[in-house]
This record gives sequence, C-alpha cells and structure tokens, in this order.
Amino acid sequence: MDEQLEDACDNYLRTAFTEADKKQIQDLLDTKDYIELRKRMLPRITFGTSGLRSKMEAGYARMNDLTVFQASEGLRDYILSTVPDAKSRGIVVGHDHRFNSQRFAQIVQAVFAPSMKVFVFGTLVHTPLVPFAVKTLGAACGVMITASHNPKQDNGYKVYGENSCAIIPPHDRLISEAIEAAISKNPKPEVDFESSLASLENVYEAMTKAYFGALFQAVGRLNQGTTTPSKPFKFCYTPMHGVGLIYARVAMSSSSQSTGPSEMITVADQAYPDPEFSTVKFPNPEEAGALDLAMQTADEEGISIIVATDPDADRLGVAEKVDGKWRILTGNQIGTLLASHLIQSSQEEPKRAMLSSTVSSKILQAIGEKEGIHWEETLTGFKWLGNRALSLREAGYNVILAYEEALGFLPCDIVYDKDGILSMAVLLNFTRTLYASGRTLSDELTRLYRTYGYFQSSNSYFIVPDPPLLARIMASLRDPRYPDSLNHRPVTRVRDLTRGYDSSTEDHVPSLPTSKSSEMITFWFSPAADEFESATMTIRGSGTEPKLKYYIEARSTSTEKASAAAQAIERDLIQVWFKDFTLQRP
Repeated sequence: MDEQLEDACDNYLRTAFTEADKKQIQDLLDTKDYIELRKRMLPRITFGTSGLRSKMEAGYARMNDLTVFQASEGLRDYILSTVPDAKSRGIVVGHDHRFNSQRFAQIVQAVFAPSMKVFVFGTLVHTPLVPFAVKTLGAACGVMITASHNPKQDNGYKVYGENSCAIIPPHDRLISEAIEAAISKNPKPEVDFESSLASLENVYEAMTKAYFGALFQAVGRLNQGTTTPSKPFKFCYTPMHGVGLIYARVAMSSSSQSTGPSEMITVADQAYPDPEFSTVKFPNPEEAGALDLAMQTADEEGISIIVATDPDADRLGVAEKVDGKWRILTGNQIGTLLASHLIQSSQEEPKRAMLSSTVSSKILQAIGEKEGIHWEETLTGFKWLGNRALSLREAGYNVILAYEEALGFLPCDIVYDKDGILSMAVLLNFTRTLYASGRTLSDELTRLYRTYGYFQSSNSYFIVPDPPLLARIMASLRDPRYPDSLNHRPVTRVRDLTRGYDSSTEDHVPSLPTSKSSEMITFWFSPAADEFESATMTIRGSGTEPKLKYYIEARSTSTEKASAAAQAIERDLIQVWFKDFTLQRP
C-alpha cells in the first residue's frame, strides 16, 4: 500500500461518522485488499454529469455520511461567498426514496441551517420540484439527493445554482476547491441534527400548488383551439418503483379540464416507492425488460399506450402497441413527437427556439431549418441544455423544447431541467389528439420522417468498470492519429472535446465547451450514395456510470436504409476500431 492510500485510509478512519463505515475500511485493511481500498478512497468523489453520484459505501470516492457532509460544507462556503444575500435567500433541499436519501438530506440541512435559511419538503419529491422551488422562491441554491435511474446501491447529490439550473463549469470546479478548503479547516466534522430543525421551513404545499398550477397553464396553452373530447383517454403508467405516482395523478387530474378526462391504469407491482427496485434489474425505462410488467398490465386492460418515469420522475419512457406488437420509442423519437406537437401549438409565438444535446438526433436541426425555428446543440447532460435554455429565454427567445436522447425532455420552460411529469402530460395530450383523429404515434413519426428526413439511430454502451481500460480505448482512437476511415467509409470531420480539437474549424478549436476530464470524440462520415446521405458517431465515457457509450445516427432515403446504415456502422465500430479490446455488453 502506497503512502497516499495509507494516509487516505488513516484520515477516513479518524473522521468517518459511523462505526459501520469505519469497519468497512478496517476490514479491507485487515484483509490487505488494496485494490478495493484504492477504488473506495482515491480519487475523492467529484462532480460529474449530474453532480456527485456513486455507490453507498465507506470511502472518499463513495456516497456516505462523511462525503455528503464535506460536500455540503464546501457548497455552503462557496454559496455564501459568491451569491448575493445567500443567507436570507436560502437553500432548497429535496430527496427521493432511495436508501439513505433522507439521512443524506438531513446532513445537508444540518450543515446549512446555522448559516442560511433552509427550505424543505418534509416528504419524498420528484427531482424537478427542487429547481422549480429554487426559481419560485429565488433561493441561492438547491440540492436534490437522488441517483435517478442508477442501480439500488447508488445515490447522488445534485446541485442547482441560483439560476435554478444544474451547475456547469466553472462552478463545479470552484465548489470542489471549496470542499477541499473546508476539509482543511474542519478536520473533525460533527453534525448537530437537533439544532437544525428550528431553522427549516416546509414549502411542500406551496411549491406543489405552484408547480401544478404552472403545469396546468402550460398544457392548457398547448390545447387552445382544439376540441376537448368527452370520452376518457386510457393509458398505462409505471413509476418504476419511484416517487412519480402522486405527481402523475395530480398532473393528469389538473390538466384534464383543458385536455379532457383520462383514465390512468398503474402497474400495481411498481406503483409505490421501493428502494430495492424489486421487479427490475435496472430502474431505467431505457433498459431491456424494464417495461415488461407495464406491457403485461396494458395487455390485460386493452390499452395501447404506456408511459413510464424513472425513479425520481425526471425522465419519460413511452411504448405504443401497433398492429398487435409493442414498440418502445427511443428518446429521439419521443423528442421528435414532442417537437411536432409544440411547433403546431406555438405558431403565433415569435422567436421560437429548440435545443438538443450533441448526441441526440439531428432531425431537430432539420425541423428547425424547414420551419424557421432557431436550433442549437449543447454538450451531453441536461445541465447544459437547462442553462442554455435560460440564456435564450433571457435573450428573448421562446424555448419550446430542449431534449436529450436519454429520455430527458423540457417541453415548455416552467423549470430548467428535464421533467418526466410535465413531459408525460404534454405527450399524452398530443397522443389523445392523434388517437381521436384515428392516427397513432407511429403514424405521426412516419409523417415527420417523410417531411424532414429519415433519421435512424443505433445507440448502446459497453460496461467498463476499469477507468484505465476506458482511457486506453479512447487513446486508440487518437494515437498516433485519428482514423481516416471506418471500413469503406471516409471520415470527413473529427471533433475531440477532450483534447479541444475540431478538424472543421479554421483554428481547429471546437465551438462547444471542452474538458480534459470528460472523454468524447465525434466522427462524421462522407455520404455514401448506396448507404446514407449523412452519418455521425460519438463515443464517450459516461459521467455517472462505468460505461463507454456510443451514439450512431444515419440519414437516408428511407427508414429501412437509415436503420441499416446505422447498424452497419455499429458493427464495424466493434469489429474494426474496437477489435483489440474485449468489451462487456449490458
């Protein structure tokens, strides 16, 4: 064991909050499991795509009482020193139903209470309610304890700035520096839970009332000028063992006045908060098998539409039964359908804008060009989309949609983060309209492809738990130089946001932000007359999970050709560029 690891273990054993955490580290020391110790201790957990997120275990690299306390001390010091009137404006603290979420939230509250007003909810909340409360209350910042759709062993610490958006650079780096400074000032931390109770202000009733009022107004505006059907619209919903049910019920009830009555059939075995996520391996609507129970329930009830939210209800999944077969829609397809509805419903509004992440489908760009709507792309992660949506709003734009392919959608900007409940209400409103006219979501997608181009994606990932292996894989795409072809397809452009290189710009500097700590390379391929009109591929490391992700999209003259081209590029990526690596599929 080297000196750095030894010092980290000694410090942790002196400062850990619980005997159980100390025992975990001591047991690893006793068995001389230095490989596991290094994973637990070094480096310290840092802000990724969605704040802090890791397994709930002892160690500086994990989510536990000590690391939550230290993160909160650093965040508190940073906010007090940089945000005007932070003490009186306060912090909003929320949590989901995961193991330790409530305790971690109480630690946050206890750290902030002596210095700032603390707004709490007193119960489980869905993630979007925290940034909504930050915006509505004018708070200095917000913290949500959640690991979203990660496995049950994980938890996380998501930070929102005073603008109600998830933090982006340089704030994440500066907060990390403040955490280190706070640790040096307070080497023996203690938490006084009792004294913090008097400083807490419960805003659950006020914020939920305001949130659903804003949701009702947003959905109502979209429905102006349409006939409200009298027949209830029946759909199946699963909250995936998360917090979504109560919010979904109120959302559909509050919007029924403008959209018409609905009948929501909930998947009984997944209806209520369960930190074990007992019926799914991964509580993520994107994962294979996650919607099996919902399909079974829908079949029993004769329902042809399923909506799902992930455990903290900030993402939306959709499936539709057409011609007797279930079709699970991708995030890009849901985003395209939302764009169609929002464009049709905002014809009279000036300076419309849409946003999508750089790994999402470029059909939104094609739609924007044809309809005269401003479109931009951002880096991966909704923190970038939310911050840019707010900037455009402040510049006078009406941002009708921001989305990322990973089932994150922001239709109508009542909150500057992805929102599965709001997205569900908007999408079901559109679905009801289509079904009333005898059309399906699949029919609408076909119409949109005919109008704007046939775009098809092939996205997936490899499980790479070893960071050095991921680094070697990415290095193979750069050294000694970037590849100039993939099989028979010439590479026409390379953008490396890790090294800050873009072959298409005059100075070879990308327009998007770069980061040496985040692996991401995008390749563009030369059009192939017999295969595709355009094609791109992005390869990146996940900011929250041990995954190497890839995103491939092709545009062609038909859905079948575009899909075949994307799959062929995927096959060659694995067989040609990744042939020297043994990679684990999910």
